[in-house]
Amino acid sequence: MNRKKPFRLRKCGDKGYHLDPVPEIDQYIPEAVRYADKIVTDKKVKVGNDDWSRIYHAEMDRLVSEAGLRVV
Repeated sequence: MNRKKPFRLRKCGDKGYHLDPVPEIDQYIPEAVRYADKIVTDKKVKVGNDDWSRIYHAEMDRLVSEAGLRVV
């Protein structure tokens, strides 16, 4: 397996860095979005300001760690 950094930063002007997309990880975004939407619309959790984002990121972490692309 080709182990790459989980994200790639490149210099962007004098303000800082730009995060380049990583196709190996980005392919899991639609699945994580569907999962978060389903959980929030089914009201399986009490929905607050950051709940969708928290659920989405937890699912992304689970998916990419199972794929061996990131260690959580």
